Amino acid sequence: MRAFFAVPLMDSLKPAVAALQDDLRAVGAAVSWVPPESLHLTLKFLGEIPENSRFDLQPPAPFDLELAGVGEFGGRVAWVGCRGALDPLRELAARAEAAGERAGVPREARRFSPHVTIGRIRSNRNLDKLRGRMTRWKEQVFGMWPVRRAVLFRSETSPGGSVYKVVAEYPCIAT
Repeated sequence: MRAFFAVPLMDSLKPAVAALQDDLRAVGAAVSWVPPESLHLTLKFLGEIPENSRFDLQPPAPFDLELAGVGEFGGRVAWVGCRGALDPLRELAARAEAAGERAGVPREARRFSPHVTIGRIRSNRNLDKLRGRMTRWKEQVFGMWPVRRAVLFRSETSPGGSVYKVVAEYPCIAT
C-alpha cells in the first residue's frame, strides 16, 4: 500500500481553505486542487509499504498551530502555511521519520517544511496570475488548529484523484 503519516486538517478550517482555493481557481492556472476533505499536513511520506506494516509512533503532548499564509514551491505545489507551536510539530515529524526508519523506510533527504498542500501545479499556464492572486492571501490567518493526533493514511488512486483512508491513529498524550 502507498502510505504516509499526516495530521488531518481540522474540519472547521476546511471552508476557509476551500474559499481560498475557489479564489485561486478563478485565475485559470493549471492546478489540480486538493479536495477539502483530503487536506492534511504530511509528516512523513512512506511510499509503498507492505499491507501488514505496523509503526510505533508516539506523538508529543497536544499542541496548537495557526493555519496562516499562502505560497508555492517552485511552480509545483500551492500551499497554506503553519505557524505557532512549530517545535512540537517538528518533534512529531521527527518521530514519524524515526518510526518509518525503524520499519525500513529510508530517511527523507529534504528538511521538513510544514505546510498543507492545497493544489498541485501542472504547468506554467497562468502561473504568474496565480502567484499574483496569492499575494492577496499571503498574510491571511485561517484559524487555530489544535493538533491532537497523527494519522497513518493509505493513498488509493481513483479517476477523481487520490483518496485517503485511515489505517491507524496515534493520539497526542498530555504528559
